[in-house]
Amino acid sequence: MNLMKSYQLFLEEFLGFKSISTDPSYKEVMLKTARFLGETFKGKGFQVKLLNHPKLNPVVFAEYHLSDQLPTLLIYGHYDVQPASQEEWGYNPFQLTMKSNRFYGRGIVDNKGQISIHITTAFQLLKEGKLAYNLKFLIEGNEETGSVEELAELMIKHKNILKTNYVLISDGELVGGKPTIEASFRGGFNARLEYRVAKTAVHSGLYGGAVTNAIQQMTAFIHQLVDENNHVLLPGFYEGIKPPTKEEEANNQQLLKLAGNPALEAGFKSLRLDKGENFYTTTGFYPTIQVTGIKGGYIGNGFANIVPAQAEARFNFRLVEPQKSHQVYEQFANFVKEKTPGDVEYHLEATGFHEPVKIDVSEVVFTQARKILEEVYQPPILYHYVGAAIPVIVTFKKLFNINPLSVGLANEDCHMHGIDENFRLDLIQKGLEFSYNFLQTPV
Repeated sequence: MNLMKSYQLFLEEFLGFKSISTDPSYKEVMLKTARFLGETFKGKGFQVKLLNHPKLNPVVFAEYHLSDQLPTLLIYGHYDVQPASQEEWGYNPFQLTMKSNRFYGRGIVDNKGQISIHITTAFQLLKEGKLAYNLKFLIEGNEETGSVEELAELMIKHKNILKTNYVLISDGELVGGKPTIEASFRGGFNARLEYRVAKTAVHSGLYGGAVTNAIQQMTAFIHQLVDENNHVLLPGFYEGIKPPTKEEEANNQQLLKLAGNPALEAGFKSLRLDKGENFYTTTGFYPTIQVTGIKGGYIGNGFANIVPAQAEARFNFRLVEPQKSHQVYEQFANFVKEKTPGDVEYHLEATGFHEPVKIDVSEVVFTQARKILEEVYQPPILYHYVGAAIPVIVTFKKLFNINPLSVGLANEDCHMHGIDENFRLDLIQKGLEFSYNFLQTPV
């Protein structure tokens, strides 16, 4: 058995598809990629369906049923990738390249390389007759476009065929050189606020000091929303939120020792922790509102001596249980209405609503996964309360009342979404070993 060789042969073909979901001109390539996956699964004896939604690329569903006496495991991944060009990379990003003990290529980590680990081991275990589960794969083509609601609609429609006892996801990175079991994810949404104070910008000499400045009004609003210590001033924002338990805080202290402080490593000079004293506790257990963009006025060459008539700000909300995204948006909308002066016209809109989720890691499948991970990677294997989101996890939990197992397998310097996206060969080997052992060990 040479899992690495099988993995490489499959990935060379899979990686070659320019499955860029963010660019509509690649729609035909997306279909070809889905068909390639479907034919590959069929060739190994799986039953395959391409699930369709008018706003989505085909979702590949593949099932291998061994026995009614075995539990079912569904493995989720995505075949779409971010854009990449040979001009930027210096070589073809859609051709598997090996150098310095790493594989390079767009999607090698996010997510083709990681889902291919589980595909490779599943095929091998079927061949050896060692598979301990009925297997289902759900591999979508719109993860990079953020089609959260549409995928949820499709999953609800096909709930009967997707029904499963367990879910496994590998779509992230190691922390401090070790995999973590992801124990929670923040929910949230994005919002855009536009202020307009006049028909057009006016001369700052003739009007300045006598009329409203849109940029100054917008920055004044932001100052009323979040203070300098990252404390959100939106009334009721923190209501009902529970602090971490002693065990969870101890886990995060271990995580900090293992991984160091990502903020300081990114070049920030200090931390501004409104809640807790640990970076991982603040980002994993508490919500935030971040101003992600602001524009208005003139910033070209030279100076335009004007009083701006329009300003715009973008906001990203990250929420934790028991917050509900639409309820927080209503709170924000009321806050905007209350704090915006009467001589300012405003427009507010929001998109990408998804809910926070906390995983019950006391279930036996998590204990088993942790044991296998420690055998492969050596202790400690810790839990990661993640500040980001994987919205499909919420959908799985709601549909089947199960806690998905999310274990990222990629190196921290993988350059996900960037130039030279890469996957270390030693970590691919460890990922294959974990997957091979996990899929043949019944819960």
